[in-house]
Amino acid sequence: MYYQNSATNFAASSYKWFKENFFTEVEENLSDHEDIYSYINKQIEAIKVGAEGLLFHPYLNGERSPHWDPYLKGSFFGITARHERAHFARAVLEGVGYSLREAAEEFKSIPESPIKIIGGGAKDKTWPQIMANILNRTLEIPETSDSSFGTCLIAATSIGWYSDLKTAVKQTQKLKFKVYPQEKNVQTYNKLYSIYKDFYKQTKLLSHQLTDIAN
Repeated sequence: MYYQNSATNFAASSYKWFKENFFTEVEENLSDHEDIYSYINKQIEAIKVGAEGLLFHPYLNGERSPHWDPYLKGSFFGITARHERAHFARAVLEGVGYSLREAAEEFKSIPESPIKIIGGGAKDKTWPQIMANILNRTLEIPETSDSSFGTCLIAATSIGWYSDLKTAVKQTQKLKFKVYPQEKNVQTYNKLYSIYKDFYKQTKLLSHQLTDIAN
């Protein structure tokens, strides 16, 4: 068995970076039972798809696939006076989506089966819905997605609790929810994605020049 693998440097970390630098005072004032990411997601849901023309490139620590360039710089592009903090938050999630789409396009083909999305960003539907529209694919969010759970299934199978790994997964893994691409939003993201890629081409050299100055 094998799987296609690609990697970006700052996916969920981009959201964490934004939260820690732009929502610090909000998090400090939340009650114990409130989650900061849920709070931000509600703000994001109120912003139009595409963040009203604001783009984010998540190259906060350079980038791996598909550019393999440690000197790329993160950026917000398209800022206007109408953009508020929530616009930037939405742009961050969308920018990571563009980055993952660009990395995925390096493969000659992508399986047609639904894509599973895991991790902290999959806890509610905000980010998965954005991803579904950018990738134009159905996304499935499993109930349990920790890598340690997979390790437990391997161990359980090896001692005979399950006949094989496929059976172990089938009997224990359930879907929490699915999200589907929305045609109108897919079209909007396709236009923005084209600009996202062109912006990279236009600024790659400038990123390297900034690195030289910083060093």
